[in-house]
Amino acid sequence: MKRVARTPYLFGLALVLAVAVAVAVGLGGLGATHLSTVGAVTVNNSAKTTTPIKHVVVIYDENESFDHYFGTYPYAENTDGTSFCPAPGTAGLPCASDSVNTELAAGLVPASTLGSQVTRGNCSTYQGASTPNPEASAAPPVANTTTPNPNEYQPQRIPDTAAVTCDNNHSYTPEEEATDGGRMDRFVQYTSSSCTIPGASDSSPGIGMDYYDGNAVSGLWNYAQHYAMSDNSWDATFGPTMIGSLNMFAGTTYSSLTNSTYISNTNPEWDDVDGQSGAMGGDNIGTLLNAKNVSWGWFEEGFSTPTTSVTNVKGSSANMFSSIYDTPDWWEATSNA
Repeated sequence: MKRVARTPYLFGLALVLAVAVAVAVGLGGLGATHLSTVGAVTVNNSAKTTTPIKHVVVIYDENESFDHYFGTYPYAENTDGTSFCPAPGTAGLPCASDSVNTELAAGLVPASTLGSQVTRGNCSTYQGASTPNPEASAAPPVANTTTPNPNEYQPQRIPDTAAVTCDNNHSYTPEEEATDGGRMDRFVQYTSSSCTIPGASDSSPGIGMDYYDGNAVSGLWNYAQHYAMSDNSWDATFGPTMIGSLNMFAGTTYSSLTNSTYISNTNPEWDDVDGQSGAMGGDNIGTLLNAKNVSWGWFEEGFSTPTTSVTNVKGSSANMFSSIYDTPDWWEATSNA
């Protein structure tokens, strides 16, 4: 049964599970949650929850760390770009009941970034309200020292004017070397040793350490005000786009068909655009949902017009579609072949 449908999607990649009832899928063991049973009677409790789940949408920004976009959340400098002031009770504020696991909260951001102190954001009122903000004068938890981070260069704020930066080296081996056996102190040397912030004369090499705030990625920070986000997760594998996609979709990068473990980008066997070479066997999220008659879809920009190019804000052009993002086509059972 093939249930894959693809349409252009502005945010890049998304896995959409249109679920009639709550369904849990275990990535590690690839086992679906079964309905409770009492004797020979099947009991379906899925609709009795306080908030029954009908749709699950997963959106991920590839090749970006959590701290690259949320390193100082919910504190924005508000010196450029779109201003951001958090809503009352936002996790991470001094009076909030919940914390947020950022490099700022961990004391890994120096008190000075690019010559400007990281401030509360000059928010005299709460977002969307005219009432005074009692937390406006509270200082964020900046580090007491100027070099709190163990990496070669300290984290620096990326201004709104630098929307396009060079890419990190996100190949398998450099990422493994950067983590340095769990010490997390070699990201400059192995992933971004020659990359600086565009237009910043006093920027140090190592953009892998640097971060945007709510003035540049306002949309993401506003999403975080209303939806859940993973602030304390660890990837199960190193490597580029395709490796992460396979691991997310099937909980493994090992192929029983080719008897090999993939560690670099390869085009899928059942894609007819960029050539075929990579193939996976066994189950994935799609096959498990198919078995339960649950509809789902994988949305990728440019799928319907793979040769169409797009120009970014810097003026660089590239095709919207690339087969390495076409994860379901690694399996014949979930391909559009």
